[in-house]
Amino acid sequence: MQISQRNEHQNSTKHITTILKLNNLDRIEQLNNYSCTVPLKVNDHDIDFQLDTGTFNTIIIINDWYKTGSPTIHPSQLQLKCYSGTRIKIKGECYVTVQYQNKNFQLLMILVNGKSEPLIGLKWINILQLDLNSLIHTRIPIEYHINKPGAAPIVPIKKPNGKIRIYGDFKVTVNSQILVDQHPIPSIDELLSRLNNGEKFTKFDLSHAYLQIELDEQSKSLVVINTPLGLFRYNRMPFDISNAPAIFQKIINQVIVGISNSIAYLGDILITGKNEEEHLQTLEMVLKRGSTEPLSNFDRSRPPVKF
Repeated sequence: MQISQRNEHQNSTKHITTILKLNNLDRIEQLNNYSCTVPLKVNDHDIDFQLDTGTFNTIIIINDWYKTGSPTIHPSQLQLKCYSGTRIKIKGECYVTVQYQNKNFQLLMILVNGKSEPLIGLKWINILQLDLNSLIHTRIPIEYHINKPGAAPIVPIKKPNGKIRIYGDFKVTVNSQILVDQHPIPSIDELLSRLNNGEKFTKFDLSHAYLQIELDEQSKSLVVINTPLGLFRYNRMPFDISNAPAIFQKIINQVIVGISNSIAYLGDILITGKNEEEHLQTLEMVLKRGSTEPLSNFDRSRPPVKF
């Protein structure tokens, strides 16, 4: 993948360490369940909050609410959900006095049921102007595995067979930076004109089409997704990259170059012939070529589709 050069602030993911291969993804683990604690004085009581930049509100459970002096609880109109989509039951909300750097702040805190540590969210972080860099410490030097553009959120889609396919929402990360490959994709009219003289037809569906294209190390670091199980990166080209169709079309055209009566359209190879013999000869050539080229995962688990 080619990435255009832009002068933007480069963020780093600082507590990423071990990379473990998992099928076509790399899982990125944290060392020793590393977390960041923010000590604050709330209503003159010392409370240690866990830094959570994934939530907007600051959340505390009832047991820790008692430690803050049991301030008055008011009904809350907020609706909170955890990462899995499960709704979190809210007990209420209260205002507390937070002392930080010799200043007092009147801030809203949300009370919930559960056993979680107190979580400090983005609203408090912004109001208190916490210096996150000074809060994060590591005992050993760690090589940064992920630089910009960071991890993309995921979009789960239910397939017709009931299985779930995970897509990365790369439009918020690398897609805006990519120099899109301009390799042409054939139109429907072009496909029909090239197959016009055929009598027998076969369509090959390339299994997991784009995932047959292996990425280089630099590209792998750019296609990181953020999941409930942690950060993962693709080893193969994901479907969601803006120039994936053109890249794949270019490669699949190279696979069948020189084979008459065949044409490629994204994840499909269409084969024809003026008669049964010519059709089968073309079919055999495509199968032999496919077994030696990068695209070797032809879906042979079902009969060819005739149309």
